[in-house]
Amino acid sequence: MKLVFLVGSYYPNYSAVSKCVSNIIEELSDKFEIIIISDMDIKKFASSEKYKKKTFIELER
Repeated sequence: MKLVFLVGSYYPNYSAVSKCVSNIIEELSDKFEIIIISDMDIKKFASSEKYKKKTFIELER
């Protein structure tokens, strides 16, 4: 089963909400495939990457 989380910012620039979501994701990542979609404007990161069973997708503005 896949879980998708939508957050305004995420690693490495956490907001209060994304830090809480990160803690929830750490608890659920062993049981579910995690997809994180964020609206970040950081050009040095790839637009999509996988790390420790999690898929990060950053939307372009």
